Amino acid sequence: MISEAKVFVPNAFTPNKDGKNEVFIPRAILIFNQTGNPILDYKFEIYNRWGEQIFVSTDVTKGWDGTFKGQPVQIDTYVWKVRYKRFHKDLWNEEYGTVTVVE
Repeated sequence: MISEAKVFVPNAFTPNKDGKNEVFIPRAILIFNQTGNPILDYKFEIYNRWGEQIFVSTDVTKGWDGTFKGQPVQIDTYVWKVRYKRFHKDLWNEEYGTVTVVE
């Protein structure tokens, strides 16, 4: 039996350069298919309140550092979207939510 991928996404992070909780990244509970190879079909996006995409990654190990165009973003709430393929199906799973940048 092959398990489905599950993703945990925090709802806040603190990119304030104190060395704790600096990067916002979904944590996959299972990101391997039945052959043990990592799933390559993955996309993680962050949007601001005006719908502007401010971060995108297709690398499951790369998270958002709380910057846009090299500058720290404002303390605010942002929308995230993560897409990934299910292991034994050729279907995309999409999840959405919000994250708050705090000090």
